[in-house]
Amino acid sequence: MKIAIVSQYFPPDKPGRIADELSQELARRGHSVRVLTAFPHYDTGRIPPGFRQRWRHVESRGAVSVRRVPIFASHSRNAIGRIANYLSFPWSARFAASFVKDADVIYVHGTPATSAHAAYVWSKKFRIPYLFHVQDIWPESVTGSGFLPAPVARFANGVITRWLRKVYSSASAVVAIAPSAQQLFVERGAAADRVHLVYNWARDTERRAAAPTAERPGLTLLYAGNLGALQDLETVLRAAGRVRDLEDFRLLIAGGGVLEGRLRELADELDLRDTVEFLGKLSPEDVVGAYERADFQIVSLKRLDIFEGNIPSKFQAGLAHQVPVITTVAGDVSRLVVENGLGLAASPEDVESLAGAFREAHATTFAERQALRERARAFYDAHLTKERAVSAIETILAAIAKPDDRI
Repeated sequence: MKIAIVSQYFPPDKPGRIADELSQELARRGHSVRVLTAFPHYDTGRIPPGFRQRWRHVESRGAVSVRRVPIFASHSRNAIGRIANYLSFPWSARFAASFVKDADVIYVHGTPATSAHAAYVWSKKFRIPYLFHVQDIWPESVTGSGFLPAPVARFANGVITRWLRKVYSSASAVVAIAPSAQQLFVERGAAADRVHLVYNWARDTERRAAAPTAERPGLTLLYAGNLGALQDLETVLRAAGRVRDLEDFRLLIAGGGVLEGRLRELADELDLRDTVEFLGKLSPEDVVGAYERADFQIVSLKRLDIFEGNIPSKFQAGLAHQVPVITTVAGDVSRLVVENGLGLAASPEDVESLAGAFREAHATTFAERQALRERARAFYDAHLTKERAVSAIETILAAIAKPDDRI
């Protein structure tokens, strides 16, 4: 197939990992793959050194041709800047129609959801079918995030809902990353027989964490990810403060983000200097080392409806490293953890509930932890691998691709 991938983010922007790894694997399987994306800007909200925005920028990433179009670079909580960022990529992408118009099928990596607009237009103009791989639940991801004033959020909710109904109904396939999202997309306009579940996969890495071969004292927990407002890490720290009586209890926090300074201050306020270790941003190899130190990983988010049909990428990452889970994410994540024996679930934004989960994890034996690790890796291998996900997406693309005279 001739496959055009449309994604606002692509390396070096971190949210472009799925689109990048998918493009490389599809090309390895013999397909002709091209990627239409924006200039990188995610980390700082600015175009990094080495890139200069222009209209005719084409680069190669192995066998994959990558065309970048200009974007209003912003990654702040400024409402005007964020709206301009979301709208500028689909606007610029439409000027690159010649790059995709002979494709058999378009794959849209849906973060943000506005990335799908150009594919929606091309499906009408060129009759190219598109697959919409929804990574963020809109409009809630926008209107519930707090960066829009309330009157603007209400207006945006109506506009986005009406537009998305058209996008869902026009898509030849919609891919959800969590079970409950499937029904949601049907309710919002997608045909039931066109909605598929494909879990995201963990980042490619040369090495996976090795399980401990002997019992080790106490309990070590790891949070690895963004230190932002939605991750509810204040509850995690307060729960750690409730269990200071547990012997050899350790909490490792890896990553960076806008709340890092506040979280460090809170750890000091709660007198957790001997319990909590902030590891900062880690290299891929150091992340593996952190997982090897951990007995359980923490997957936490605030209590928001949009998260019930969302599976944070750290969930897959920890299971790939055979580390069981303590989660506060209501909905699909908690159900997967409990029903498959992958760890423990606590209530979101509930210090006592999470502290209880910490105590229960601390009480597990070495044999119980080894059994949890085995189930974690078995679940990952059965449901969450890149090979499985790419094969599923490839099958869907082949089913919806427009017929042509290719051999």
